[in-house]
Amino acid sequence: MDKKMLISAIAAFFRREKENFGKENKISQVNGVDSILNLMKSVYANQIDETMDSSILDKLIISSENIPHMTVLNTEADDWKVKGNNLMIEQKLDEALVCYDKAIEINPRNPVFYGNKAAVLNKKKDFLGSIYYCDLAIEIDPQYSKAFSRKGLALVGLNKHEDAVKCYEKAIELDPKNESYKKNLQIAKSKLPQIETQTANPAAAQSPIPGLNFAELMNNPNIMNLASQVMQDPNLQQTMASIMQNSEANSPNNAMNAFTNFISQNPNLVNNLMGSLNINQNQNENPNDETDKEKEKENQSDEDMS
Repeated sequence: MDKKMLISAIAAFFRREKENFGKENKISQVNGVDSILNLMKSVYANQIDETMDSSILDKLIISSENIPHMTVLNTEADDWKVKGNNLMIEQKLDEALVCYDKAIEINPRNPVFYGNKAAVLNKKKDFLGSIYYCDLAIEIDPQYSKAFSRKGLALVGLNKHEDAVKCYEKAIELDPKNESYKKNLQIAKSKLPQIETQTANPAAAQSPIPGLNFAELMNNPNIMNLASQVMQDPNLQQTMASIMQNSEANSPNNAMNAFTNFISQNPNLVNNLMGSLNINQNQNENPNDETDKEKEKENQSDEDMS
């Protein structure tokens, strides 16, 4: 309710009181109320709506009587939230979700409850679910920075790094002093060049042997020596001929597929190939391992629950 409506409602209340006192012939009370109304008119000359019904103030009084009840409900909802936060710390994620659901059921207009549920879903790697609850929190409170941060974390989990960067930037805009948001933004940005590199050099991204660039492989003189040895084996000759017959001529993609199939059917060749090229076996480690570690760091930096 705005100021003008409130002043008009109070004036309407005193007009009704004046009428009631008049019916009871309470002249002094009528004069007292008249003085109040005249004073209000002199102070709020252009802000009193003379047509307003006095029942507006009655509705305000009735609604104010419900405030203690709402306070009790909000306290109960906060209690469920605190329980959920404690369970989150103990890594009891499913139980924490139940607590946040209880809080939401009691007070569905509190964005923190949705944001905390999103944090748990990130822990469970349910990134789509996390984004859903982050969006609900943002809809209720567009200034809730943690919702943007947690949505960014979920987007990183889905490898949508450009969208994640936008979310972290919005979180920092709302909370410029939050170092966790800045750290996660830098991690998300650091992944963007990796994506561009894979797009620009698909042969490197699709190599059937980790650590090898297929294009460079074909130009390595050691490969020619290994190939000549391989082709001396009649069984391998037959296998290679069969694979190549199933691929279309002069197609790089089919050549790659043929080579991949050949390697999968002859795993011993991989070891020989690695030895010929002097490739360190450590290069065969999953290139996503470091990304996973970074994601763990992001999760840790986002555990500060509301």
